[in-house]
Amino acid sequence: KKFLQRELSRPLLLGAAASVFLVCSVAPFVWVLLGISGSGWQPATLSGLLDARQRGLLANTLALGFGTVAIAVALGVPLGVALGRCDMRRAAWLRILLVLPLVFPSYVLALCWMLLFGSVAPERAYGLTAAGLVLGFSFYPLVMLATEASLRDLSPRLQDAARLVASTPRVWLSIVLPLMLPALAASGVIVFVLTISDFAVPSLLRARVYTTEVFTAFAALYDFARAAVMALPLIAVATLASLVALELWRRPLVGRTEQGPAATVWSRDAQRLTIAVLGLVALAGLGIPVGILLFHAASGRTPLGETLSGDAFRNSFVWSATGASLVVGVGGLLAYWRSAATTPYARAADAMFAALFAVPATVLGVGVIALWNRPGWMGAIYRTDAIVIVGYVGRFLPLATLLCGAFLRRIPRGVDEAALVSGASWLMSLRRIVLPMAAKGFAASWLIVFILIFGEVGVTILVAPPGESTLPVRAYTLIANSPTVDVARLALLQIAVSALPIVAIALLFHRRTAGPA
Repeated sequence: KKFLQRELSRPLLLGAAASVFLVCSVAPFVWVLLGISGSGWQPATLSGLLDARQRGLLANTLALGFGTVAIAVALGVPLGVALGRCDMRRAAWLRILLVLPLVFPSYVLALCWMLLFGSVAPERAYGLTAAGLVLGFSFYPLVMLATEASLRDLSPRLQDAARLVASTPRVWLSIVLPLMLPALAASGVIVFVLTISDFAVPSLLRARVYTTEVFTAFAALYDFARAAVMALPLIAVATLASLVALELWRRPLVGRTEQGPAATVWSRDAQRLTIAVLGLVALAGLGIPVGILLFHAASGRTPLGETLSGDAFRNSFVWSATGASLVVGVGGLLAYWRSAATTPYARAADAMFAALFAVPATVLGVGVIALWNRPGWMGAIYRTDAIVIVGYVGRFLPLATLLCGAFLRRIPRGVDEAALVSGASWLMSLRRIVLPMAAKGFAASWLIVFILIFGEVGVTILVAPPGESTLPVRAYTLIANSPTVDVARLALLQIAVSALPIVAIALLFHRRTAGPA
C-alpha cells in the first residue's frame, strides 16, 4: 500500500492538474478556434475577416495598444530610473504607492476619467485617445518596475569605467539603455498584450476595438460563429506578442559582472529630493482619482447598504477566494512539473502558458459558454455558480503557473533530490520541503490572482448565472443606469479591497529587505 501511494501519488496529482488545465484553459480556446456552434463556419462570415469593418477594428486595436505602450513608457521609464538610483529600502513604500494604479480595476480609472472630463469636455472623455491615456496610466508600473530592476542589475564598474572616457549622456545612450532594452521591450510588449485584451475601458469609453465587438456579437446578437471569427485576429496578435515578450524576458542581462548589490545610487541629498518628488507624483496619481470619487460619493445621502448588493459583495469575495485557491493549487503542481521538465518541454510549456493568458477574457468567456452550455452534466454545472469558477480558473491558471514557476526555480534542485534519495516519498518531499520553501512566493501569487479575479469583468459578465453578480460587474452596469454617487461608492470600495492585498504582499516580503537604511 505504501509502495502504491509512493509510486502513484505523483502521476495522479500531476495528471489531475493537467486535466483541469486542459478542460478549463485549453478546451474553451480550442472551441472558439473550431467555431463549433449550430451551423458552424459560414463562408460569408469567413469573408468578413477582410472587410472594411474588420480592417478598421484591427487598426483601432493596434492603435490603442501602441498608444498605451507609448504613454506607459513615457511615465514608467523616468520613474523607474529615479527609483533605481535611490536606496531600495528608502524607496520601499514609495514604490508600493506608485504600483497601486496597476492593481486598481481598469474600469475604476475609466470611471474617474469620465467623471473628470464627461461634463467639461465630453469630446475628450471618450474614444481611443481617452482609452489609451487611462490604460497607459493603469499599466505604467509594469514599465517602471522593469526599468528599476534592469537598472539595479547593471554593473557599476562598467558604468564607472565608461565615464572615464565618455560623458554621462553618451554612457547612457551607448551602454546603459542598450543593456536595459530587453527588459524594457518585454515590459512594453506585456503592456501591449494587456491593452488589446482589456474589455472594460474600451467599452466604457466607447472605443471600437476587437474585445468590445466580440462581446457585442455574442452577448447582444447571440452569433457565436461571428464572435469566433472576429476573435481570430485578436487571438493571433495577442499570442504573437506574448511569445515575443516571453523570449525577450528570457534574455540574460550582460552588464552584470560581479556578485552583490550592483546598483549605483545617487548622493544622500539627491535621493531625498528624488524621493520627495516621487512622493508628490505618487500622491497626485492616487489622490486625483480617489479625490474625484470621494467628491461624488459624498454628494449623496443614500445609505451604502442600499447601493451595495449583499449578494454581489459576498459573491466577489467567495468566488475570488475560491478561484484563487484553485488556480494557485493547480498552478503550483503544473509549475512543479515545469521546473523538473527538460529544457525543450519547459520552454514549450512557458510559451503555451503565455499564449493562453494572452487570450482576452471576452474570447474565453465565449468559449466557456459554447463548451459548457449543453445537455448533461456539463449543462448542470453551467447553470450553477461553479461555471464562474471554471471561467476564472481558465483565465488565470496560465498566469499562476508562470508565477509559481518563478518562485519554485529559486529552490535548489538538490534539496528535493536529496530528500527523494534519502527515502522520502514525492508527496512528503513536496509537503515538507518544497512547499515550505516556496510558501511566501505561493502566498504572493495567491494575493495577485485574488486581486485580478476580484476586478475581473469580461469573464464574469458573460458566464455568471442570471441574477448573480459581483462588485465589479454591478458597478460596471450601474455606470450607465444609476446616479454617480452609487457608482463612486462602489468604486471606492473596489479600490480599498484592491489595495489591501498589495500592502499584505509588502509586509510579506518586508523582512527580506529589512535593515538599516
